[in-house]
Amino acid sequence: MARVPRAARAGGSRRLAGLLSQYGGAIEYDLQTICGVDLADLWRQRRWRKLLSLIDQLPRASRFMEALAADEDLARLYLEHADDDEPPPGERWSDWTPERDGLARVEDAIQLLTRTVAAVGGAKNSSPFKPAARPRSAMDDVRDVDRRGRHLSLVQRLTPGG
Repeated sequence: MARVPRAARAGGSRRLAGLLSQYGGAIEYDLQTICGVDLADLWRQRRWRKLLSLIDQLPRASRFMEALAADEDLARLYLEHADDDEPPPGERWSDWTPERDGLARVEDAIQLLTRTVAAVGGAKNSSPFKPAARPRSAMDDVRDVDRRGRHLSLVQRLTPGG
């Protein structure tokens, strides 16, 4: 096993201490009910890396994630440092179930049906159709980068001075 530099270990333990001081009750509940591990045991064993790994992989429906979503100070900090061009975090594959996939399809169908009924009634759709959020794979990202590259190459060839 590779040795983790002392600075990285210290940063991890500081992060863990911060998370536990802010969200300790929710984390303890989640680790016990979802993972079946006792936070106090791992803490006494000084298993910081394992604790952080378990915390980082808690599902979206966990008490910890609920506490993060309700933290106004964290939301302000995130918005202060957010890049407007960066898309919001997407769905995680580990949270994506066949039921969630079915609901996303139903959401898309309802949105398309609503737009169609509105168009038949004479309304103009001012915004493009935006499908429900789905998890993205590395293959999706590579395809998008390749598609953008081909598009920019074509634009350069077809524009004057390109």
